[in-house]
Amino acid sequence: MKTFLQILILVVVSIGIGLTVNALAPESVPLVAPESQFEVAVPDEQKVAHSEIIEFYESGEAIFVDARGADAYTEGHIPGAFSIPYKEFEDGNVPEKVELLPKEMTVVVYCDGADCHASKEVADHLLELGFQPDLVKVFHGGWKEWLDNGGEVESGEPL
Repeated sequence: MKTFLQILILVVVSIGIGLTVNALAPESVPLVAPESQFEVAVPDEQKVAHSEIIEFYESGEAIFVDARGADAYTEGHIPGAFSIPYKEFEDGNVPEKVELLPKEMTVVVYCDGADCHASKEVADHLLELGFQPDLVKVFHGGWKEWLDNGGEVESGEPL
């Protein structure tokens, strides 16, 4: 028991010294990672903001692709969006639904939000398949931002 208590005291003192040194250091290490650290890097020319999404949606000038899993899509999605989960591209597969996407139209891919990698992955696959770079967009705010801004919701089985 005495050895355990000595180890515990040593650990507590070490943590205290470490936290003190970190707090006094000119460039301290943050103890909690900022949310931005988890955001998926999407090139600016590929990113679209919520205001642009509304224009695309209301004008019908874009096809929407939901990169989340089929269960999430079934629970709710942007009305008319195709369900093409990023996992369907595993092992070099090309989902059949990709053939339904017109290559001459803007394709907006979305997933859960800025920390979700699925939309970026699907967009990259579409580019590899010959879609025009200026027509493949990623709605960086994703489903979360769509809901937060009162976007219309449709539920049901994948298209």
